[in-house]
Amino acid sequence: MINVKNILLYCIIMASVSLAVYASPLPEDTDYGLYFNADQSAGNERTQLYINDGKQIGFKEDLTVDFDMMVRQHGIPFGSIAHIALDNGQIIRLIHATDEKDRIRPALVYNNALTYLSTDNLHKGNWMNVSVKIVADKNNVIVRYADIDTTLVVPVKGAKSAVVTMGRMDNYNSDIVPMNLKDIRISTDGRQRFYWKLGKHNDDICLDSMNRAVAKATFPKWLIDNHREWSLIYTDTISGNADIAFNRQSAQIYITRDNEIDVIDEEGSLVCAWSVNGSPHTASCSGHAVYDPITAELVFYSLSLGVAKRFSTQSLNWTVDKDFPWDPLHYNHARAFNPADSSYYFFGGYGHYAYRNELYRLSPGSDVIERVNYANLIPPRFGAAMTAVDNKLYILGGRGNEAGKQALETYFYYDLWEIDLKTLKARKVWEYRPAKDEQGWMFASSMIKLPGEDALYALNMDNSGGTLLRYSMNNPEFSEVSRPINNTNSYQNFDFSLYYSPEAAKFFLIIHKITVSKQHTISIYSLSTPLLHDAELKQMDETGNRSAVKWYWVVVALLLIAVAVRVVVWAIKKKKQDYQLENPVADTSDIVVETVQSHEPAPADEKTLTGDVEELIQEEPVKQYYDASKSSIVLIGGFSVHDKDGNDITASITPKLKELLLLMIFASKKYDRGISVGRVTEVMWYDKEGSSVRNNRNVTVRKLRIILESIGDIELSNQGGFMKLSIPESVYCDYNELYRCVEMLENRNNFSDDESFDRMLEILLGGALLPNTFYPWLDEYKSAFSNLSIDILISLLHKALKDGNNKMVFRIVRVMFIHDPLSEKALSAYCRTLVSQGKRGIAKKVYDRFCKEYLATMAEPFDFSFNDVLIGKCEGR
Repeated sequence: MINVKNILLYCIIMASVSLAVYASPLPEDTDYGLYFNADQSAGNERTQLYINDGKQIGFKEDLTVDFDMMVRQHGIPFGSIAHIALDNGQIIRLIHATDEKDRIRPALVYNNALTYLSTDNLHKGNWMNVSVKIVADKNNVIVRYADIDTTLVVPVKGAKSAVVTMGRMDNYNSDIVPMNLKDIRISTDGRQRFYWKLGKHNDDICLDSMNRAVAKATFPKWLIDNHREWSLIYTDTISGNADIAFNRQSAQIYITRDNEIDVIDEEGSLVCAWSVNGSPHTASCSGHAVYDPITAELVFYSLSLGVAKRFSTQSLNWTVDKDFPWDPLHYNHARAFNPADSSYYFFGGYGHYAYRNELYRLSPGSDVIERVNYANLIPPRFGAAMTAVDNKLYILGGRGNEAGKQALETYFYYDLWEIDLKTLKARKVWEYRPAKDEQGWMFASSMIKLPGEDALYALNMDNSGGTLLRYSMNNPEFSEVSRPINNTNSYQNFDFSLYYSPEAAKFFLIIHKITVSKQHTISIYSLSTPLLHDAELKQMDETGNRSAVKWYWVVVALLLIAVAVRVVVWAIKKKKQDYQLENPVADTSDIVVETVQSHEPAPADEKTLTGDVEELIQEEPVKQYYDASKSSIVLIGGFSVHDKDGNDITASITPKLKELLLLMIFASKKYDRGISVGRVTEVMWYDKEGSSVRNNRNVTVRKLRIILESIGDIELSNQGGFMKLSIPESVYCDYNELYRCVEMLENRNNFSDDESFDRMLEILLGGALLPNTFYPWLDEYKSAFSNLSIDILISLLHKALKDGNNKMVFRIVRVMFIHDPLSEKALSAYCRTLVSQGKRGIAKKVYDRFCKEYLATMAEPFDFSFNDVLIGKCEGR
């Protein structure tokens, strides 16, 4: 009879592997479509889209061109939209033109005549459906514009094919409507034949999803790229005083000048300009202005003087007006709004030859800046980023020194600090050890935490003129999540600010640079969310319907897996609840609860947490399945390679060869076809072009093949533009072997295959995946491996505890502590099992060592007592 617990364990493992192997589809809220350059671009740089690559589209009775269009809010909505050139010589053009009342209206042009449609509403800023249907035998053209149909009599009889062009058309008026288009559908004789989503693309080409037909654009701007690449939406140069504030609720930006405030919207257009009276300047020092969302006021402040003045964005008057001198003591301080108390907090900065670490608070409606004293002072710095989460401040990076003196050597900080605003105590969460010559951490003043993510987003201006990175809140792990901005213009002073607007679902970056001549150059960029990787923007270039069918079934399989996982998780929770109700003291009946509740660790020796586990395991030697001393590629616990003769050749593999080898291993495991040559080139040689790319790629691949031959019978193939690495079982690769073990469970249909479980434990005993290797593209594979490892270990631990297999519990705990030295689940299982064996003293020592390690790592005591651990209380959080 099949064991239900093992079936559930198998389902969890297989679901985890499946979800890690297959890429998820793009989020539903991803922007897509084609942005047409219009009146703000030169005539020959306006966008043109050739449908079906400019080739004829044949039909017998009727042809329909259907698409979604947004007329943008800004710009003059005059010009061309679409052109349909029939084979009988007739050209039908859909345009916007002015009527006798000088109103801009949609119209149809044919035979050099202009006919207006039955509407004058352009629906600016909103998506609407538009279609042009040609009924040849009736000499009719039916135009639908935002659900209003207009039928016109046009000489189209006898037409059998057409060429369709959107936007600018050669040898015609260069004016085009400032518009965005998406979801272009072409139907003939009542049947849809083409569909161009205008989402994923390959440079200037987008393929239709039905026949892989080409739509080719000139001077394209793909909206989906805005999820990866920063868009410059505004730039200006200002003389005199200037400062900037941001309203996250309306996504409006306030640029203050002498006696004037400009209001800029999320598209970078000027909404209005306010004249400011009653004060000689709105801004006395750059980087000292914020928007108070509670009072709807702009606040200009001086940290050194502890004062602020306020300007109402509703009454357009000063509510608090006072003059104070220029504040040169806190350049480039970090700032954050704390929703818990509706206050702004400011930290650090630079001025008068000193770096600072003071903390200040601005309460809503107040004109007083308070200094906040906190314990465990953070080293002085400027250029740090800060945010507030759950009434705690998080401060990342920056530059300075321990003494806070400019006269001494300065250095970058690669750390994350936390200040608890309840206890007013600071602690270092983690510190990253950079490689030699690694880029510094000089950030925009604010960080962003998006809902549902345990991560912080910060903009590093020391990285290629500005790059957005995602930082873990718990570990020194980070990855680039945007393309670099490359704003490398020189400056004397600066203020960089990163913001996020939930309403617009965009990041906004304000780069404010001040030159020696006191000219203020302001550049504003936006980046749409959800954030995407470069690979998610590319359209697959397979041909034929078979590919479409294949991907259809992949999507169906993913949905089924997702449903299965939810059912399994529910079943496990239900089973656990039933078990606890029926056996409320099953695991703790032999535990005598101590009356001492101290959380402080008792004196302990220097053994590791798993020292006693190793002693217990040694009572019964465990079979070793793998030999990595020859013909091996090891990735778990660190990177090492041995050839056929047992020689360690790791040192002979250059960084570029190593990256290519790793990319091939991971991509070949994830994708059946391997990885496209284009993607390899994009990852490995993004900084080279043309023949230089091919030469570098060919040389590197040739060198890698030589290394692979020395390891074993490893094949690196290149077929149909895809590269794939095939590693036989005679060569040990721990990463591939872990997945093979899981696949072996499925293939054998054996849900109690202890050998497979033993093999997986032996592999996971190695530790984390490539802990000292960092590439931007590697994060997704590390994350998938980490999730898989944790799922496997927790599932195996649950099984071992239920089966009462204490030796298996000890083995699993040993591996869990390697992957997470502060795993509370492992601690609880370990101590409870030891106590059940009468080894209460050993369990207490293990608890004390854990507390000592926890205090050293987290800078705070472990907040569960020994008794809490024994009853599993710590597992609930």
